[in-house]
Amino acid sequence: MEFLNSSYVWILPVICFIGVFAGYSAGLFGIGGGVVMVPALLTLLPYVHASDSVVMHMAVGTSLALIVPGAIAASAKQYQLGNLEIGLLKSWVPPVIVGVIAAAILFNFIPTRGLKIIFTVYLFAATAYGVWQKPPPAGHAGCPSVLMQSVAGFFVGSLSLLLGIGGGTFTVPFFKFSHYPLKRAIALSSATSLFIGSLGALATVADGWGLAGRPPYSVGFINIPALLAGTPTVLFFAPRGAKRAHEFSDGILKKLYIGFLGVMALYMLSKFL
Repeated sequence: MEFLNSSYVWILPVICFIGVFAGYSAGLFGIGGGVVMVPALLTLLPYVHASDSVVMHMAVGTSLALIVPGAIAASAKQYQLGNLEIGLLKSWVPPVIVGVIAAAILFNFIPTRGLKIIFTVYLFAATAYGVWQKPPPAGHAGCPSVLMQSVAGFFVGSLSLLLGIGGGTFTVPFFKFSHYPLKRAIALSSATSLFIGSLGALATVADGWGLAGRPPYSVGFINIPALLAGTPTVLFFAPRGAKRAHEFSDGILKKLYIGFLGVMALYMLSKFL
């Protein structure tokens, strides 16, 4: 069979293994796993004949689809742990959805190199912000206003679709800036990733429908074999990352988060060099 004789034979086990890190980081940091999967897919998909003109779009679309199982598992675990505030989720999600829809309209007009630059700059900026951000005053807790949530939510949704991520590297710092408790911010981010991933995946299917240069067994900008290979490990390890996040102190979580982003930023930079 063509499938068994192709490069998929070795690529799919690699994607399955990478799903371990994507799922665990999704639960641990509430980031959806796209920060891991997009660079990995960007590296691997050319081996299954993804052309340069669509390879980043394929990586983004497949990553968005892979976010969904991990977000479901992590959100369920966070809800079980009592960290997810449903009332806040209801006010936060609508502007996020509007942002996803707006970005989906622009997605096809941005070339692969442009998406790579956006992704790399985003990683370095998120790392720098994590280093710069000061801890909130002891005993102080708060929540952003509805207006602030509306503006920020729109940008979180739109940028997350363009980057193929769950939005955690935006959502968590935004709510921490308003002195919202870190573990609750991670829980909210995990739930937000579910909406971004599911809507974003549908949008990238429509955006990539029928375009040339996509690898075999792709639906729009989603590569089905890669999606199927990554889903089991993402689904298994996401709730374990969420459980670990509940056990860590905020200080340890922040250090791990910054180090993680820094490593991924350097890897994306290496793709240009």
